[in-house]
Amino acid sequence: MASTTSITTSTTPAGGASEIEYMRYRAKKVTGRTWVVVEDDVPTRQYPFLYVVMGDDKCILIDTGTGKGDYRQFLSTCINTTLLPYLVICTHVHFDHTGGNYQFLPGDEELYPPSLGICMSGNKKAFSNNVEINSLALGHNTSVQPFEVSRWLNEGDLIYLDDAREDPNLALRVMITPGHTPDSLCLHAPFERRLFVGDMIYPFTVVHLDCLGSDVSAYQQSLTKISGLITGLSATIPQTPAPVPQPSPTKHIFGRDAFFTATGLDPNSAAISFNVDTLLEICDGSVEVAVDTYLNNPNEISMIAPPLETTYSHPANTTSASAASAASTTTPASTTPASTATPATATAGSSSTTASIATTPTHPTVEFLSCGHVESNLEATSALMEVSKLLELSISGHIPGQAEIGEASVAEYRLGNFSLMMAKYQLQQLRS
Repeated sequence: MASTTSITTSTTPAGGASEIEYMRYRAKKVTGRTWVVVEDDVPTRQYPFLYVVMGDDKCILIDTGTGKGDYRQFLSTCINTTLLPYLVICTHVHFDHTGGNYQFLPGDEELYPPSLGICMSGNKKAFSNNVEINSLALGHNTSVQPFEVSRWLNEGDLIYLDDAREDPNLALRVMITPGHTPDSLCLHAPFERRLFVGDMIYPFTVVHLDCLGSDVSAYQQSLTKISGLITGLSATIPQTPAPVPQPSPTKHIFGRDAFFTATGLDPNSAAISFNVDTLLEICDGSVEVAVDTYLNNPNEISMIAPPLETTYSHPANTTSASAASAASTTTPASTTPASTATPATATAGSSSTTASIATTPTHPTVEFLSCGHVESNLEATSALMEVSKLLELSISGHIPGQAEIGEASVAEYRLGNFSLMMAKYQLQQLRS
């Protein structure tokens, strides 16, 4: 995304602007009230996703980026054209989320529209205040200009879209969610069934749980908290791998053939020890990942992909009647509606779910996650289930670390569309 000096817009059929590109920023309208803004932060190249929620009496900014560009000018020119006062809420202290805060300091009479303040999690104030170190700016050869926090937020605090009405259904509710950092928070927007998650979850690139102050145990507890919000239930994430759902014996028939060809295993003998369909399900249908998982964990494969109580013969070596008999004893994961599924049968995108959530109601309280990078409209339930499963299997040792760095003290753990970078000693502590 190149920096532009002229405003480029695209419009909706109704005539309103839906996408805007100006200076270092590209904005897209997510809903009637919410915009996502992506910053081109050359040379640091974090490309943070910033959010603008247009209230009735204020313009709420969720994170401010690196501050390399004039974010205030962009907003006042392109989005906040009615010039409502700004209120900043930072999801955590990292430089690509707080770097633009200096442009929204309250009390500066030269700034118009005025700024109402800068808010951050009150969970670890000392950590948040040590911006020079904990923002990670030094490690990226940049800096964060000074700012002061006007309001420290606590669990359950409400940021109203209109202070005169104080309607909790038209408010952002604060959730304190440490893990990525001690001061991480999420914001629940019930009026959009949306959760702004900062850097807690995003797909296709690594989420770092190896930063200063990162805590894998706290991250697990935060996943539990947002699980309860998303489902509207009291959810728990088990410390050990949950029972793995049994997929349809016909779903991965071609991948199964390729798996046995690559490993040289006898299908009927292997079925006694593990279920290759479950293994492929866990590995998102990737034969290569399934083979690597088997070869790297031969002694634990029966825990990763438990065998069926009633095994079925490999289609190449049996009649269709045998496969049909096995199918009658197994509930196909792919045929269970997401709105009524239980963890033993629901699917998370193309991968299976965990037992983290007791049930999924027809109308979850959160449908979309707006992430600090990569994705502004991530489907909430499937993403949470996949990340939860990734964490569980990493803690239990069923997913091996890859891309090890720092004398193998930190490693990347992958499953499906998600990846976590974690310190091995923290995983070992959770196993004990």
